[in-house]
Amino acid sequence: MRRNIARFATLVGIFALITMFNNCSGFSGINSSPSSQASSASTSPSGPNSSNAPSGPSGYDYPSTGIQMNNMPGIWMAYPGDARPILDCQNKGTCIGLSGNVQSPALFQGFDITNSSFKFFWLDGDKSPVTWRNNIMHGITVTNPNDAYENPAFIFTQDYTGGTTPVYQHLILQNNQVYDLNNYNHDIHISPATFYDVSHSLEEDNVIHDIYDGTCIEDKDDGWYNTYRNNVCYNVDGGSGIGLYSQYSQGQIEIENNLLIGNSNGRNLIDVGSQPGYIRNIYIHNNTLVNGFIGFGNPIYNQSAGTYVIAHNLFYDDSTTAPLEFYGVNGSFDPSTIGQPSCVGTATQCPPITASQAYVSSLLTGNEALFKDNWYWSPDSTQKMMTWSWQQYGLNLSQWQNLGFDSAGGFFFTQQPSFLATGAYSSSNDYSLAPTDPNYSVYGKDSTPSANTTSYTGWALQFIGIDLTTAYPGIQYYSRLAVVGGLYPYTFKLLTAPTGMQIQPRTGEITWTPTQDNTTVNVDVQVTDSAGTTATHSFTIQVTKNNFYFIDAVNGSDSNPGTLQAPFRTLLGVQQKGLPATATLYFRGGP
Repeated sequence: MRRNIARFATLVGIFALITMFNNCSGFSGINSSPSSQASSASTSPSGPNSSNAPSGPSGYDYPSTGIQMNNMPGIWMAYPGDARPILDCQNKGTCIGLSGNVQSPALFQGFDITNSSFKFFWLDGDKSPVTWRNNIMHGITVTNPNDAYENPAFIFTQDYTGGTTPVYQHLILQNNQVYDLNNYNHDIHISPATFYDVSHSLEEDNVIHDIYDGTCIEDKDDGWYNTYRNNVCYNVDGGSGIGLYSQYSQGQIEIENNLLIGNSNGRNLIDVGSQPGYIRNIYIHNNTLVNGFIGFGNPIYNQSAGTYVIAHNLFYDDSTTAPLEFYGVNGSFDPSTIGQPSCVGTATQCPPITASQAYVSSLLTGNEALFKDNWYWSPDSTQKMMTWSWQQYGLNLSQWQNLGFDSAGGFFFTQQPSFLATGAYSSSNDYSLAPTDPNYSVYGKDSTPSANTTSYTGWALQFIGIDLTTAYPGIQYYSRLAVVGGLYPYTFKLLTAPTGMQIQPRTGEITWTPTQDNTTVNVDVQVTDSAGTTATHSFTIQVTKNNFYFIDAVNGSDSNPGTLQAPFRTLLGVQQKGLPATATLYFRGGP
């Protein structure tokens, strides 16, 4: 564990002083000046690690000084075939704010989003659902000391409930590239996506890197039934790869098929706990952890705390770090109904866990934890399997097995496995880690993921998120389905579809170019999981030119009606029109 635990106790007091809009400085209107070609923020990302930036052209620049999504179309998409449009936040504190159910659903697809001093997207109220897909998000540099305490993030959901029902549902992040988030003032809860009060959501197929002094993925207070799958995280310094932290309640979280790479000194690549709330029913399986471990700060306190599954993970470590670490933090676990914590807030309000050793013993001797078929390579065959109290105490392999865990030795091997590493992290080049046994772990973001062998969660196979139900004639329709539960990976199939529509079997990406205006088509999709279980989903698509608007930062004019032939020019022009929240806004990106 490399995160300063004392910092979290301080956080409780800090959060009590935060008001909802203390740092919404970005909500000051929209810059109406004409846009130019690609900004320097896109071609020369801020931050110290811009050499890892994906290559490829970006197109027209749409600068803003803060957009509140009232009277704005809820669906923003890059125009197919154009260069990637740039949403330039112009170094403002908050770039885009979504409040309440002003528009539903919301979608941001295909953009280069850059250059903020605080946050790109701020959600408050009950804004659901929202999808971010196929975006490049980079360039947050926190220079204001006040902002440093306010959880800098590309996506941030405002904390409301303090132990009651989550207020954001079906937030979907798919196939985004996120990098260069820099907080030079204070290392507190910074993450590409910081989720407070979020449930039934999915982050999958994202590549996240160069997060200075922060966390790759952070599920904060009151998160339930969230899935983190097939993401790649590297060069994330100061925090965790995937962090589950709660001051109140949290549970039913699945972390699967992720590739998490730490530094040579070892670190908690998956962190469960660290704050005084309770966390239970966590399923961590089929992940690859390179130079790092799973850290538990608040795992188990009594028999009714829930289930913890650590299965089919591969740990590859050239340091002396044990794959599991337990560190003592005050906390308690509520034996009653999910969402009803027995204590709230500070450690003094919660029964303390006074001894790390007893605390770890409650996990190892209880019925809640399942450790199954994990692989761990270390250069030292006597290396400890798990440690507690800052790695001063722990269990070696034989002691671990004497407690009944991995009695066949499945959690340990001393011969270095055969890893295949190809390419570099970028938008066009896959980086793969392949263990010798195909049943273990993830191969890489763009490769076929390893199959689950057991449905640890028991969650039903189901579709979540939003459907795109309109299409413009002659413009390619592109969407992607979101599925959770069952046994990943999945296979998608079109049962009913218009002529020419195609679906990518592994990812569920749908493409289609409609030709006839004023028509309605039916789509029926089937997903099959690795156990052969199926689920179906049906929706309709209306082909129409109605309720579509276009914006072209170079060739448009705000006096235009916003049609394909006569587009708007600036975001201010769009906002002043008072367009329907259910409309679709296409951004032209230029050549």
